Amino acid sequence: MVNPAAKELRDATAIKMAARSTVVPIVQMAKIARWRRNRRSPTAKDPSLRRAAFHATNSTATKATERSCLVQRSNALPVKPFVVLGLLALAAGWLFGMPVIVRRRLDARTGTAAQVVMRQWTAASHALALAGVAPANGETPNEYADRSRPALGKVKGDFSNLADSVTRATYSSTGLSDHDAADAVITRRAVQRTLRFAHGWKTKLWGRISPRTAAALG
Repeated sequence: MVNPAAKELRDATAIKMAARSTVVPIVQMAKIARWRRNRRSPTAKDPSLRRAAFHATNSTATKATERSCLVQRSNALPVKPFVVLGLLALAAGWLFGMPVIVRRRLDARTGTAAQVVMRQWTAASHALALAGVAPANGETPNEYADRSRPALGKVKGDFSNLADSVTRATYSSTGLSDHDAADAVITRRAVQRTLRFAHGWKTKLWGRISPRTAAALG
């Protein structure tokens, strides 16, 4: 007596083998037809045509990439150069314009005579400090002027007169005249001219950046 399960297994195996014998030739025939079509194309026959087709495809992709890069650059160009040029213009204006403005404000005798004298004394004292002769704590203007004589040379007497004016502006009740203010401006200029060669290049460069140093260098 035949087992029904074994019979069903044999039938299923037979059906699978028949289907495989039918499908495999169809797949093989499709592959053969595709290979024949490729052989009949002129590009497949000529290697130079194959290379040309390859380069044409790559060149098309390269041109598309270059066009996208140009679009991105064109979108970015109107912003960045103007920003950089603006920053450079601001920096140049500060480096060359700021010292001139500070010098003119020092030369202008605005305010009272005592205020003018004190501004000139501050700038001249800072110039001496940058040259290595800084005022000491608790030192009076006259004492500082006496100690600064070796560094001032010919203008040491004028600086002593400026120290006297500062002392009178601070302690005297009579006040100062416009003539004292004018002499203070002249003395400050003379001190700065005398100390010009005592300042190094770093100090002069910083004088282009710092308004306080620019006022001291004149």
